[in-house]
Amino acid sequence: MENLNEETVQTNNDSVQKESALEKTERWFSKVFEQIKSALKKINKKILIIVAAVLILVIFILAMIGLSVYKFHFENNFTRGLMRVLPYPAALVNGHIISYYDWQTEVTAVMKFNQKKFGTAKLEEIEKEVMNKLIYENLLRQLAKSHKIVVEEDDINKNTSVIANQLGGVEALKKNVFDFFGWDIEEFKTRIVYPETLKEKLQAELKNSKKSQDATKKEASDLLEELKDGKLTFEEAAQKYSDDKVSGAKDGDLGFFPRGVMVKEFEEVAFNLKPGELSGLVKSDFGYHIIKLVEIKPADEKTKTEEQIKASHILIAWPSFTDYFNDYKAKAKITKFVALDK
Repeated sequence: MENLNEETVQTNNDSVQKESALEKTERWFSKVFEQIKSALKKINKKILIIVAAVLILVIFILAMIGLSVYKFHFENNFTRGLMRVLPYPAALVNGHIISYYDWQTEVTAVMKFNQKKFGTAKLEEIEKEVMNKLIYENLLRQLAKSHKIVVEEDDINKNTSVIANQLGGVEALKKNVFDFFGWDIEEFKTRIVYPETLKEKLQAELKNSKKSQDATKKEASDLLEELKDGKLTFEEAAQKYSDDKVSGAKDGDLGFFPRGVMVKEFEEVAFNLKPGELSGLVKSDFGYHIIKLVEIKPADEKTKTEEQIKASHILIAWPSFTDYFNDYKAKAKITKFVALDK
Protein backbone atom coordinates (compact mmCIF):
# COMPACT_ATOMS: atom_id res chain seq x y z
CA MET A 1 0.00 0.00 0.00
CA GLU A 2 2.84 2.32 0.85
CA ASN A 3 4.43 1.75 -2.57
CA LEU A 4 1.07 2.38 -4.28
CA ASN A 5 0.59 5.64 -2.43
CA GLU A 6 4.06 6.81 -3.34
CA GLU A 7 3.38 6.01 -7.02
CA THR A 8 0.07 7.88 -6.89
CA VAL A 9 1.69 10.95 -5.36
CA GLN A 10 4.44 10.84 -7.95
CA THR A 11 1.86 10.63 -10.77
CA ASN A 12 -0.06 13.62 -9.41
CA ASN A 13 3.16 15.62 -9.16
CA ASP A 14 3.99 14.76 -12.77
CA SER A 15 0.50 15.94 -13.85
CA VAL A 16 0.96 19.23 -12.04
CA GLN A 17 4.33 19.67 -13.72
CA LYS A 18 2.81 18.81 -17.12
CA GLU A 19 -0.09 21.28 -16.58
CA SER A 20 2.35 23.97 -15.58
CA ALA A 21 4.31 23.41 -18.79
CA LEU A 22 1.07 23.63 -20.83
CA GLU A 23 0.11 26.81 -19.11
CA LYS A 24 3.55 28.22 -19.78
CA THR A 25 3.21 27.34 -23.47
CA GLU A 26 -0.24 28.97 -23.70
CA ARG A 27 1.06 32.08 -21.98
CA TRP A 28 3.97 32.22 -24.39
CA PHE A 29 1.73 31.91 -27.47
CA SER A 30 -0.66 34.46 -26.02
CA LYS A 31 2.20 36.88 -25.47
CA VAL A 32 3.49 36.33 -29.00
CA PHE A 33 0.00 36.92 -30.47
CA GLU A 34 -0.39 40.12 -28.48
CA GLN A 35 2.96 41.33 -29.76
CA ILE A 36 1.94 40.52 -33.34
CA LYS A 37 -1.43 42.30 -32.91
CA SER A 38 0.32 45.32 -31.44
CA ALA A 39 2.79 45.38 -34.30
CA LEU A 40 -0.04 45.08 -36.86
CA LYS A 41 -1.90 47.94 -35.24
CA LYS A 42 1.18 50.10 -35.52
CA ILE A 43 1.65 49.05 -39.15
CA ASN A 44 -2.05 49.70 -39.91
CA LYS A 45 -1.82 53.15 -38.38
CA LYS A 46 1.24 53.92 -40.48
CA ILE A 47 -0.49 52.62 -43.61
CA LEU A 48 -3.61 54.63 -42.85
CA ILE A 49 -1.53 57.74 -42.30
CA ILE A 50 0.31 57.17 -45.58
CA VAL A 51 -2.92 56.47 -47.49
CA ALA A 52 -4.58 59.53 -45.98
CA ALA A 53 -1.59 61.68 -46.86
CA VAL A 54 -1.59 60.40 -50.45
CA LEU A 55 -5.34 61.04 -50.77
CA ILE A 56 -4.99 64.55 -49.41
CA LEU A 57 -2.13 65.20 -51.85
CA VAL A 58 -4.16 63.84 -54.79
CA ILE A 59 -7.20 65.91 -53.82
CA PHE A 60 -5.01 68.99 -53.46
CA ILE A 61 -3.45 68.43 -56.88
CA LEU A 62 -6.85 67.85 -58.51
CA ALA A 63 -8.22 70.95 -56.80
CA MET A 64 -5.31 73.05 -58.04
CA ILE A 65 -5.77 71.71 -61.57
CA GLY A 66 -9.46 72.53 -61.34
CA LEU A 67 -8.69 76.04 -60.08
CA SER A 68 -6.22 76.65 -62.88
CA VAL A 69 -8.75 75.53 -65.47
CA TYR A 70 -11.82 77.24 -63.96
CA LYS A 71 -10.18 80.55 -63.11
CA PHE A 72 -7.35 80.92 -65.60
CA HIS A 73 -8.47 78.63 -68.46
CA PHE A 74 -5.10 76.89 -68.29
CA GLU A 75 -5.60 73.88 -70.54
CA ASN A 76 -3.34 71.37 -72.26
CA ASN A 77 -3.59 67.75 -73.35
CA PHE A 78 -3.13 66.52 -69.77
CA THR A 79 -5.85 68.72 -68.24
CA ARG A 80 -8.24 67.99 -71.11
CA GLY A 81 -7.66 64.27 -70.65
CA LEU A 82 -8.19 64.59 -66.91
CA MET A 83 -11.39 66.58 -67.41
CA ARG A 84 -12.66 63.86 -69.73
CA VAL A 85 -12.10 61.12 -67.14
CA LEU A 86 -13.15 63.02 -64.01
CA PRO A 87 -16.56 64.76 -63.86
CA TYR A 88 -15.37 68.29 -63.08
CA PRO A 89 -18.68 70.20 -63.10
CA ALA A 90 -19.18 73.31 -65.20
CA ALA A 91 -22.68 73.53 -63.73
CA LEU A 92 -25.25 71.61 -61.70
CA VAL A 93 -28.90 71.44 -62.77
CA ASN A 94 -31.10 70.03 -60.01
CA GLY A 95 -28.07 68.07 -58.86
CA HIS A 96 -27.25 66.75 -62.35
CA ILE A 97 -23.74 67.51 -63.60
CA ILE A 98 -22.91 69.37 -66.79
CA SER A 99 -19.28 68.38 -67.13
CA TYR A 100 -16.58 70.90 -67.85
CA TYR A 101 -15.33 68.61 -70.62
CA ASP A 102 -18.70 68.59 -72.42
CA TRP A 103 -18.99 72.35 -72.08
CA GLN A 104 -15.53 73.02 -73.50
CA THR A 105 -15.96 70.38 -76.24
CA GLU A 106 -19.03 72.18 -77.53
CA VAL A 107 -17.48 75.61 -77.07
CA THR A 108 -14.57 74.51 -79.26
CA ALA A 109 -16.95 73.12 -81.90
CA VAL A 110 -19.12 76.26 -81.99
CA MET A 111 -16.02 78.46 -82.15
CA LYS A 112 -14.86 76.47 -85.17
CA PHE A 113 -18.31 76.70 -86.78
CA ASN A 114 -18.48 80.48 -86.36
CA GLN A 115 -14.97 81.02 -87.64
CA LYS A 116 -15.64 78.79 -90.63
CA LYS A 117 -19.03 80.30 -91.50
CA PHE A 118 -18.66 83.93 -90.44
CA GLY A 119 -14.91 84.40 -90.20
CA THR A 120 -15.08 85.51 -86.57
CA ALA A 121 -16.04 84.17 -83.16
CA LYS A 122 -16.29 85.77 -79.71
CA LEU A 123 -15.28 83.28 -77.03
CA GLU A 124 -17.18 84.93 -74.14
CA GLU A 125 -20.47 84.99 -76.06
CA ILE A 126 -20.10 81.42 -77.28
CA GLU A 127 -19.29 80.15 -73.79
CA LYS A 128 -22.56 81.66 -72.51
CA GLU A 129 -24.56 80.32 -75.47
CA VAL A 130 -23.19 76.82 -75.04
CA MET A 131 -23.79 76.86 -71.29
CA ASN A 132 -27.42 77.88 -71.86
CA LYS A 133 -27.78 75.14 -74.48
CA LEU A 134 -26.43 72.45 -72.15
CA ILE A 135 -28.65 73.62 -69.27
CA TYR A 136 -31.64 73.51 -71.64
CA GLU A 137 -30.77 69.98 -72.79
CA ASN A 138 -30.16 68.80 -69.22
CA LEU A 139 -33.62 70.02 -68.23
CA LEU A 140 -35.09 68.34 -71.32
CA ARG A 141 -33.60 65.03 -70.18
CA GLN A 142 -35.03 65.47 -66.69
CA LEU A 143 -38.47 66.33 -68.09
CA ALA A 144 -38.34 63.35 -70.44
CA LYS A 145 -37.51 61.05 -67.55
CA SER A 146 -40.42 62.37 -65.51
CA HIS A 147 -42.74 61.70 -68.46
CA LYS A 148 -41.13 58.30 -69.12
CA ILE A 149 -40.12 59.34 -72.64
CA VAL A 150 -37.33 57.38 -74.31
CA VAL A 151 -35.62 58.28 -77.58
CA GLU A 152 -34.92 55.14 -79.60
CA GLU A 153 -32.01 54.75 -82.00
CA ASP A 154 -34.50 54.57 -84.89
CA ASP A 155 -35.84 58.02 -83.94
CA ILE A 156 -32.33 59.50 -84.06
CA ASN A 157 -31.47 57.77 -87.34
CA LYS A 158 -34.71 58.98 -88.92
CA ASN A 159 -34.00 62.62 -88.04
CA THR A 160 -30.36 62.26 -89.10
CA SER A 161 -31.55 60.99 -92.49
CA VAL A 162 -33.79 64.04 -92.89
CA ILE A 163 -30.80 66.34 -92.30
CA ALA A 164 -28.61 64.24 -94.61
CA ASN A 165 -31.18 64.42 -97.43
CA GLN A 166 -31.29 68.20 -97.11
CA LEU A 167 -27.51 68.33 -97.58
CA GLY A 168 -27.35 65.82 -100.43
CA GLY A 169 -26.69 62.53 -98.63
CA VAL A 170 -24.94 60.90 -95.69
CA GLU A 171 -21.42 61.49 -97.00
CA ALA A 172 -22.15 65.18 -97.50
CA LEU A 173 -23.48 65.36 -93.93
CA LYS A 174 -20.36 63.64 -92.55
CA LYS A 175 -18.13 66.06 -94.43
CA ASN A 176 -20.06 69.11 -93.25
CA VAL A 177 -20.08 67.92 -89.63
CA PHE A 178 -16.33 67.35 -89.66
CA ASP A 179 -15.48 70.55 -91.55
CA PHE A 180 -17.69 72.81 -89.41
CA PHE A 181 -17.55 71.13 -85.98
CA GLY A 182 -14.61 68.72 -86.03
CA TRP A 183 -16.92 65.85 -85.00
CA ASP A 184 -17.71 62.46 -86.45
CA ILE A 185 -21.31 61.58 -87.25
CA GLU A 186 -21.88 59.75 -83.94
CA GLU A 187 -20.90 62.78 -81.90
CA PHE A 188 -23.16 64.92 -84.08
CA LYS A 189 -26.05 62.56 -83.35
CA THR A 190 -25.34 62.68 -79.60
CA ARG A 191 -24.87 66.43 -79.27
CA ILE A 192 -27.28 67.80 -81.89
CA VAL A 193 -29.80 65.24 -83.18
CA TYR A 194 -30.61 63.56 -79.85
CA PRO A 195 -31.65 66.75 -77.98
CA GLU A 196 -33.82 67.90 -80.90
CA THR A 197 -35.48 64.49 -81.15
CA LEU A 198 -36.10 64.51 -77.40
CA LYS A 199 -37.71 67.96 -77.66
CA GLU A 200 -40.03 66.75 -80.45
CA LYS A 201 -41.21 63.81 -78.35
CA LEU A 202 -41.74 66.01 -75.30
CA GLN A 203 -43.79 68.50 -77.29
CA ALA A 204 -45.98 65.71 -78.64
CA GLU A 205 -46.38 64.20 -75.17
CA LEU A 206 -47.34 67.53 -73.63
CA LYS A 207 -49.97 68.16 -76.30
CA ASN A 208 -51.41 64.64 -76.34
CA SER A 209 -51.26 63.72 -72.68
CA LYS A 210 -54.60 63.18 -70.98
CA LYS A 211 -53.59 65.50 -68.17
CA SER A 212 -52.96 68.48 -70.46
CA GLN A 213 -56.02 67.77 -72.59
CA ASP A 214 -58.25 67.53 -69.52
CA ALA A 215 -56.85 70.78 -68.12
CA THR A 216 -57.39 72.61 -71.42
CA LYS A 217 -60.92 71.23 -71.77
CA LYS A 218 -61.82 72.28 -68.22
CA GLU A 219 -60.57 75.82 -68.82
CA ALA A 220 -62.64 76.06 -72.02
CA SER A 221 -65.71 74.50 -70.36
CA ASP A 222 -65.60 76.96 -67.46
CA LEU A 223 -65.37 79.87 -69.88
CA LEU A 224 -68.27 78.55 -71.95
CA GLU A 225 -70.45 78.33 -68.83
CA GLU A 226 -69.66 81.95 -67.97
CA LEU A 227 -70.67 83.00 -71.48
CA LYS A 228 -73.94 81.06 -71.25
CA ASP A 229 -74.68 82.52 -67.82
CA GLY A 230 -74.10 86.04 -69.14
CA LYS A 231 -71.24 86.71 -66.71
CA LEU A 232 -69.06 87.74 -69.67
CA THR A 233 -69.83 89.01 -73.13
CA PHE A 234 -68.27 87.10 -76.03
CA GLU A 235 -66.21 90.15 -76.96
CA GLU A 236 -64.86 90.60 -73.42
CA ALA A 237 -63.96 86.92 -73.17
CA ALA A 238 -62.21 86.95 -76.56
CA GLN A 239 -60.07 89.93 -75.61
CA LYS A 240 -59.20 88.58 -72.18
CA TYR A 241 -58.88 84.83 -72.64
CA SER A 242 -58.41 83.87 -76.29
CA ASP A 243 -55.01 82.40 -77.16
CA ASP A 244 -55.53 83.58 -80.73
CA LYS A 245 -54.15 87.05 -80.01
CA VAL A 246 -54.78 88.41 -83.53
CA SER A 247 -58.53 87.74 -83.56
CA GLY A 248 -58.76 88.24 -79.80
CA ALA A 249 -57.71 91.85 -80.16
CA LYS A 250 -60.69 92.26 -82.55
CA ASP A 251 -63.25 90.72 -80.17
CA GLY A 252 -62.63 87.31 -81.74
CA ASP A 253 -63.65 88.46 -85.24
CA LEU A 254 -62.41 86.20 -88.07
CA GLY A 255 -64.16 88.10 -90.85
CA PHE A 256 -65.93 86.41 -93.79
CA PHE A 257 -64.60 83.13 -95.18
CA PRO A 258 -65.87 80.30 -97.42
CA ARG A 259 -65.48 76.57 -96.84
CA GLY A 260 -61.99 75.18 -97.11
CA VAL A 261 -60.23 78.01 -95.26
CA MET A 262 -60.51 76.88 -91.64
CA VAL A 263 -59.67 73.47 -90.20
CA LYS A 264 -62.28 70.78 -90.85
CA GLU A 265 -63.50 70.46 -87.24
CA PHE A 266 -64.05 74.22 -87.03
CA GLU A 267 -65.94 74.48 -90.34
CA GLU A 268 -68.25 71.54 -89.66
CA VAL A 269 -69.63 73.37 -86.64
CA ALA A 270 -69.42 76.99 -87.83
CA PHE A 271 -71.32 76.43 -91.09
CA ASN A 272 -74.18 74.75 -89.21
CA LEU A 273 -74.79 77.55 -86.71
CA LYS A 274 -77.46 80.22 -86.98
CA PRO A 275 -76.56 83.94 -86.78
CA GLY A 276 -76.02 84.91 -83.15
CA GLU A 277 -75.78 81.27 -82.07
CA LEU A 278 -72.95 80.07 -79.81
CA SER A 279 -71.31 76.69 -80.33
CA GLY A 280 -70.27 74.16 -77.76
CA LEU A 281 -66.60 73.22 -77.40
CA VAL A 282 -64.94 72.43 -80.74
CA LYS A 283 -61.71 70.45 -80.51
CA SER A 284 -58.96 70.87 -83.12
CA ASP A 285 -55.19 70.54 -83.35
CA PHE A 286 -54.95 74.06 -81.95
CA GLY A 287 -57.01 73.46 -78.82
CA TYR A 288 -60.66 74.12 -77.96
CA HIS A 289 -62.69 76.74 -79.87
CA ILE A 290 -65.89 78.49 -78.85
CA ILE A 291 -67.52 79.82 -82.03
CA LYS A 292 -70.12 82.51 -82.51
CA LEU A 293 -71.74 82.88 -85.94
CA VAL A 294 -72.26 86.54 -86.83
CA GLU A 295 -73.59 86.60 -90.39
CA ILE A 296 -74.20 84.41 -93.46
CA LYS A 297 -73.63 85.46 -97.08
CA PRO A 298 -75.50 83.00 -99.34
CA ALA A 299 -73.92 81.80 -102.56
CA ASP A 300 -74.47 84.12 -105.53
CA GLU A 301 -74.74 82.52 -108.96
CA LYS A 302 -74.45 85.87 -110.74
CA THR A 303 -71.12 86.74 -109.17
CA LYS A 304 -70.19 83.06 -108.93
CA THR A 305 -69.31 83.41 -105.26
CA GLU A 306 -69.92 80.55 -102.86
CA GLU A 307 -71.51 80.75 -99.44
CA GLN A 308 -69.49 82.65 -96.88
CA ILE A 309 -69.93 83.17 -93.17
CA LYS A 310 -68.69 85.74 -90.73
CA ALA A 311 -67.71 84.19 -87.40
CA SER A 312 -65.87 84.99 -84.22
CA HIS A 313 -64.08 82.55 -81.96
CA ILE A 314 -62.28 82.16 -78.67
CA LEU A 315 -59.36 79.73 -78.65
CA ILE A 316 -58.16 77.97 -75.51
CA ALA A 317 -54.96 76.50 -76.89
CA TRP A 318 -53.09 73.39 -75.86
CA PRO A 319 -50.28 74.16 -73.39
CA SER A 320 -47.36 75.94 -75.02
CA PHE A 321 -44.19 73.88 -74.72
CA THR A 322 -42.15 77.07 -74.35
CA ASP A 323 -44.30 78.33 -71.48
CA TYR A 324 -44.32 74.89 -69.84
CA PHE A 325 -40.54 74.57 -70.15
CA ASN A 326 -39.88 78.10 -68.87
CA ASP A 327 -42.04 77.41 -65.80
CA TYR A 328 -40.08 74.21 -65.19
CA LYS A 329 -36.76 76.01 -65.61
CA ALA A 330 -37.81 78.79 -63.23
CA LYS A 331 -38.24 76.18 -60.48
CA ALA A 332 -34.95 74.43 -61.25
CA LYS A 333 -31.88 74.82 -59.03
CA ILE A 334 -29.01 75.82 -61.33
CA THR A 335 -25.46 76.43 -60.09
CA LYS A 336 -22.67 77.51 -62.44
CA PHE A 337 -19.04 76.89 -61.48
CA VAL A 338 -17.44 78.77 -64.37
CA ALA A 339 -17.15 82.53 -64.68
CA LEU A 340 -19.19 83.63 -67.71
CA ASP A 341 -19.35 87.38 -67.05
CA LYS A 342 -16.04 88.86 -68.11
